Amino acid sequence: MKGAGEAAIRSIIEARGERPFTDLYDFRRRIDRRLVNRRSVEALVRAGAFDALDANRARLLANVAPAMEFADAQAACADQVSLFGEPGGDDGGGAEPVWREASPWTDRQQLQEEKSALGFFFSGHLFEGYRAEVRRFVSQKLETVQPQPQAIWLAGVITGVRTQMTRRGKMVFATLDDGTGSLDVAVYNELVEQHRRLLRDDELLIVQAKVSRDDYSGGFRATAERLLDLGAARAEFARALRLHLNGNACAKRLREHLQRLASGDDLPGCRLEIAYQRDEAQCLMRLPDQWRVRMDDDSLTDWRRWLDQTSVEVVYG
Repeated sequence: MKGAGEAAIRSIIEARGERPFTDLYDFRRRIDRRLVNRRSVEALVRAGAFDALDANRARLLANVAPAMEFADAQAACADQVSLFGEPGGDDGGGAEPVWREASPWTDRQQLQEEKSALGFFFSGHLFEGYRAEVRRFVSQKLETVQPQPQAIWLAGVITGVRTQMTRRGKMVFATLDDGTGSLDVAVYNELVEQHRRLLRDDELLIVQAKVSRDDYSGGFRATAERLLDLGAARAEFARALRLHLNGNACAKRLREHLQRLASGDDLPGCRLEIAYQRDEAQCLMRLPDQWRVRMDDDSLTDWRRWLDQTSVEVVYG
């Protein structure tokens, strides 16, 4: 690192060498405030540099501003003299502000915050959050992809998108990465226009593609035939969404959820199953197609808020 960035890191290392930091207020008091500004501290929080103080990075980030304002107020008062000629003392800045609470980031959000600070994922891979479910219907790993005559299903997180003009018009190349390898997938303009919202960095993409050998580069060429997000993939590959209910289940709330989360004619949906148990009796009811439901993350979260994590099951196979 050069210039101001190098000086800021040196200031932090020197302050840390005296004794470990106890909290953000202590950190702000002991570093050179001319070299380490709020933006630098927020980037350090996003990257995980303060995890030893608090593993909840969202809470740390919410407290960066009050911590810096409090430390700056203390510093401003430290050398002042009161009306009676007495030093201002350490409490010149007032009492420490109340610690703000914040819900922890999801794994996905934490990785995205790391990337915003560092330019890359640090504590894991974005695909890890999807791996267990995606491998239920896409078994092909990108590191093992080979040319074959029939189209195959592939999945990965988009790490880059670039556009190129060809004889057939505009073509988008999306780079997929699943933690085992990466692959460029060519998407022709007609598919791009249909699925533009899916072709963004850090988005999970499920692709049915024809993989062939690229004589020009010596590698492989994958050409997309279909593009799906996770919700559409669930609707296509899952057998049903199964709700596990017991004798305390509320039929009225079930109907309200069904009416709100029905897939409709224009959205892919999945059949709904009710696994009901009370005392010694149990049964599995399969609702007719008119009660097919959406399978996007928001809809599944809605079901889980009403029931719980283990009572909402996406059934494959």
